[in-house]
Amino acid sequence: MVSFIGGMGKIINYHPEVNSWQYAVQMELGPEPDFGRIGYETTILLNESEINAVLN
Repeated sequence: MVSFIGGMGKIINYHPEVNSWQYAVQMELGPEPDFGRIGYETTILLNESEINAVLN
């Protein structure tokens, strides 16, 4: 599990990039709306360089 300003998520996949790593993070879902869900969960791609930029 990972936590950041955008919410909570779970790393579901990762692979090497040129001198870096790329992570696929599946975001936690909020409460289900009255009309139900119509699509897949939200997955975002984060590059290691983007994560390091926030940490430094």
